[in-house]
Amino acid sequence: MLAKFYLSIFQIRKKLEDNGTVSDELIKLHAYFESSRHYLDIPFEQLKRMIDIYGDVLPDSQHYDDLIDTIAEIEGTRISELISGQTYLNRGITKLKNNLNQESLIYFGRASRKLAKEETQTEFYYCLMLLSDAYSKLNLYWASYSSLVAAANIFANYWYTTGSLNIKFLKS
Repeated sequence: MLAKFYLSIFQIRKKLEDNGTVSDELIKLHAYFESSRHYLDIPFEQLKRMIDIYGDVLPDSQHYDDLIDTIAEIEGTRISELISGQTYLNRGITKLKNNLNQESLIYFGRASRKLAKEETQTEFYYCLMLLSDAYSKLNLYWASYSSLVAAANIFANYWYTTGSLNIKFLKS
């Protein structure tokens, strides 16, 4: 099974160099991840890092998005919801950088559901700020404002309960 992963990843690189389409390899990788979901001997984190390399090259690939969704689901059960949320957040950032604003909203929304916990308040804050930016680029100013207020509320609540401002709030 591991050889199939490596072969598909190699084929993606080769096809991208030749300006070919990689959809069929992404579909295969998606199937490999689905079928190996419960195999603990598969080096999941290593494979994910190898696949993450292609995120910036394939910002508008639906098959890559499907693969990232599957990887994030597996991360949510195997590792933690924080890592899963960070995967969604990173994909949303890639979409936002490439002016795929509506698609970035989907990933920021998924990330916010995973990151809306007490122990991940900083990541949740950044997610809300990026969500605000995406709404603003779509001329949805009230939604953008709502996300900004929710983000500011995170650190305002911290200040209210502890009496000190978080340095990350001041830097952003």
